[in-house]
Amino acid sequence: MTVQVGSVVLHDNLFWENEFHSPSVAMSNRRTVGGKLVIQTNPTISGREITLSTFGTQNSNVAYFTRQQIEDLQVIEAAGAAVALTYNSLSTNVVIKPGGLSVEPLGHKKVHGSTDIYVGKLELLETGG
Repeated sequence: MTVQVGSVVLHDNLFWENEFHSPSVAMSNRRTVGGKLVIQTNPTISGREITLSTFGTQNSNVAYFTRQQIEDLQVIEAAGAAVALTYNSLSTNVVIKPGGLSVEPLGHKKVHGSTDIYVGKLELLETGG
């Protein structure tokens, strides 16, 4: 499986924790003057919130971020521009939500290197495409 945000290739075991939480259809309803119910539905095209997590079921670590990946994702977040997300067979455009990278080191030390491991979540917002 491939997981990539922009040019940043991430751990292929990241868990999409809210994959089935967003509705695939938007719906509105109203009543006519005569009292008849009118329901309108349309497929949702974008706006889905995507949370990629290093935690699997029962909060076990199944993946990680490296410090270098985090620094690269922070550059993308600061730019605020949409980038491509590849998650398995899904390809769409996303932005990193402001403050959407929530991680902590796996093991504490005074100086961290680019290959040190972090756990946490990356929150994205689908822009379509």
